[in-house]
Amino acid sequence: MVQFLALGLEIPADLPDRNTYYSLTFRQTELDSSDIDEITLVGPGDVLILYTDGVYDGTDKEEREILESIMREHCRQSAREICNALLDYAVKRDARLR
Repeated sequence: MVQFLALGLEIPADLPDRNTYYSLTFRQTELDSSDIDEITLVGPGDVLILYTDGVYDGTDKEEREILESIMREHCRQSAREICNALLDYAVKRDARLR
């Protein structure tokens, strides 16, 4: 599991939370239109899971590890089955927190 900024955004050098985006490599030069075809966002067989901070806000390492393990456990299944596994976990977590 990797964490990225919203598409099209770049982290300012003076942002206090810059180190939380550990999976990013920062460009050494400005991006221009000729660089667009060099960017590979999703490859064959990749599954892109979008979530909000209501699912994971980036602050709890243990929670991140649990979500990663669920995705690893179900990575050969369909996107629907991966989502269902994550939703099942979220429902159980919500009940536990109540």
